[in-house]
Amino acid sequence: VAAAGQADGDRNVASDAALMHYPASYPPVLSVAAIRPDGSPMPSGYHNDLVDIAAPGTEVGILIEGGSVGYGAGTSFAAPHAAAAVALLRRHRQDLGPEAIVAAITEAARDITATGNGRDPYTGAGSLDAPQALARIMDTAGPTTRLALSVSAQATVADVPISATVAGWDAVGNPVPDAASATVAYSLGTGCTFPVGTGLSLRTCTVTATFDGVSAKATVDVFDPSALRHLAIVGDAVAGGTLAVTPPAGWPARSVAWQWTAAGTPVPGATSATYTLPADAPSGTLVGVAWTLTHRGLAASGHVDALAVVRGPLSDSSANTPGPDAGSGESPTVIPPGTAPIKATAKVTIVRKGRVVIVRVKAAGVAKPTGTVRVKFGKVTKNATLKAGGKGTVKVRAPKKVRGKVKVTAVYRGSSAVKKGTSATKRMTFT
Repeated sequence: VAAAGQADGDRNVASDAALMHYPASYPPVLSVAAIRPDGSPMPSGYHNDLVDIAAPGTEVGILIEGGSVGYGAGTSFAAPHAAAAVALLRRHRQDLGPEAIVAAITEAARDITATGNGRDPYTGAGSLDAPQALARIMDTAGPTTRLALSVSAQATVADVPISATVAGWDAVGNPVPDAASATVAYSLGTGCTFPVGTGLSLRTCTVTATFDGVSAKATVDVFDPSALRHLAIVGDAVAGGTLAVTPPAGWPARSVAWQWTAAGTPVPGATSATYTLPADAPSGTLVGVAWTLTHRGLAASGHVDALAVVRGPLSDSSANTPGPDAGSGESPTVIPPGTAPIKATAKVTIVRKGRVVIVRVKAAGVAKPTGTVRVKFGKVTKNATLKAGGKGTVKVRAPKKVRGKVKVTAVYRGSSAVKKGTSATKRMTFT
């Protein structure tokens, strides 16, 4: 890229014969003429058939040594505009050579000739139009070589669809806008859904996007919520007996947290899939278990129907009158749904560590409380999840715009085993 050149001083050369200036007049060089705000050529600028493009060349703001701002005029101040346009095009299309870049710039130029014939010795192809030149090369982006597929959720429940978005790039990293219209296929039907009540508690859906012969894949786990109806407590519902609960087939066992309850109250330490009843458990005690599933961003919770202890300790007077299952070897009696468990009361505390607020939730009889916490930093609110196995603690980073001394409030939203609504408030300073 080089300036087309101009006469010394203010001499008008518009009527002179064609004047060459080098290196601008060498064929491989993009020769840049200067124009005034009204689009007319600068009278002092050289003109010839090798001028390629014209750019603003009067009242061009420049920095002067010492830090002050001045203004310049001439082809030397027009050429940097074209050089910047070349750099812009090369940034987006590194695969294009000099000829292709020059062609894109000249073909996108605005015709400012007096005759409107598209080219003259004074302005070349016309006035520089960098955005239009960029649009031209992006319209000719190379074939897609890479796709990125994003899904709106990594896990969902049946009949709740997920969506997918696709982006694509060519070999040199240029975006391919049309890739957004890629063909997307779901192995479980549109949106990764399948009918509720099929007896399939979990299936993995494969999402595939295809465009320009390139493909990308993602997986989504789909749960059937109706499978929750099949959860049941099994074992010996007698004092000293062992009970167990098993998640539906296919559920990731490590993603399920359990909390056993007796008479509606959480049993301290009883957080595994099995529970041994105390030797002194009285007859008629209702035993149940609360469960929490957290898997790939999906959170669900519930309570398994309670069992009645059908035979208490020998000291229990009812031991002389065996229950319906005593000694029979039959399955324990299942109490119909509708018995609401008594939930534990939570205690919430908050402490600050740098820009992170640590929220702790404790509840009697619940070793590892789960659920969500809403943290309010002044007028800004963030939500966080107490994950299974997290010991009732979650870290919440203050938003960037929160500065200085603010009131911080953490509100526990509750779970199947712990009451909601407990909160803690402190004034904290964030730097």
